[in-house]
Amino acid sequence: MPTCQNCGALVNSDQDFCIECGKKIIKKDEINESGTRFFYGFFGFFIPLLGFIVYLILRDTKPKAARTSIRWAIGGFLSYFLVFGLIFLFYFYILIEIIT
Repeated sequence: MPTCQNCGALVNSDQDFCIECGKKIIKKDEINESGTRFFYGFFGFFIPLLGFIVYLILRDTKPKAARTSIRWAIGGFLSYFLVFGLIFLFYFYILIEIIT
């Protein structure tokens, strides 16, 4: 039988809150999924294509991790687009200055 992480009281597996202290019971599935969500988001940001693929694979089985992955992948794609766009404009400006 699981115990409350705050007060140590025994709780049923279907309880969301501890009867003794009133704190939310954190289930092992929630702990594991939060770690994987960070992992998927981190790699989705730096490799947006991988983030999109992870989203397609996990959207039915782990929807929270899939949403995190696609959000970070979109953010990574927009960041790359912005950075490379600014670099392109900078080089284009330098090229025009050299020609004229």
